[in-house]
This record gives sequence, C-alpha cells and structure tokens, in this order.
Amino acid sequence: MHIGHNYFSVEAKHYLNLTVLKKGQHFLINPDFQKNLEYLFVCQKQKKIFITSISAYGDFFSAWLKIKIKEISKNKISIRNTGEKKVEGFTISKGNIKGQPTVKIFPKKKYCSDIQGQQISLWLDLDPGEELLLEIV
Repeated sequence: MHIGHNYFSVEAKHYLNLTVLKKGQHFLINPDFQKNLEYLFVCQKQKKIFITSISAYGDFFSAWLKIKIKEISKNKISIRNTGEKKVEGFTISKGNIKGQPTVKIFPKKKYCSDIQGQQISLWLDLDPGEELLLEIV
C-alpha cells in the first residue's frame, strides 16, 4: 500500500511553486501539477487508486477489522461483518484459478470482479451483521 500525501497548506515557497505559479498579480496552476491531477483523475476513474482522507481511511480500516473470514472448504469461505457500520468495497482474492471460475454467493449479492492471470479479485459491500458464503470453483 502507498499513502500519498501533500503539503498544500504549508506556506513555504518551495511547496507553493509545485502547485501554483505567480504571473504578475495572478496565480496559475503549475502545468506539471495539472498533469499530475489529470493522471490521478484517470487512475481514479479506472478504479486503480482510491483517493480519500486519512480520517476516512482510518474509519474504513477500523470497520474492515470487524470482518471475520472462516474457511469452510478449499473453495468456500464464510464472510461476516461483525461491526455496526457498512463496509463498502471489501475486496478478496483467490489465486491459482484455472479458466473462467464460477462465483457463487449465498444469499445472492451484487459484486464486481476482475481476473488477472490466475487470480480473481471480488469486491462488494457488507452491511452490518451481514454474513455471506462465497464459493469460487
């Protein structure tokens, strides 16, 4: 995991010159900074990065710690949210898959998935107290 950060609130010329340039009495966005923002926007739209605050990330991680996973069999697990908050975007992956796997979730639940090589990743939301059985074959 990489946590990117910035110092835009610091009133130091070094940091301000990275984001804005003064032209006469006007301030303009530094072209390099603009390119970085555009790149981050594209990555966010492609769901390659998650842009959030440290506070929101801490809340997510605290909620994630309340998720209990239990192996039922080689291809089946139980996932239970023991917390009092909904966990959005919970992700789980399984490696060494062959071909196009079949995913079964009981009770039925909307999820997203992606296959990269021999690994499938699933992400879904877990409501407070919700328990699911997940089978990937």
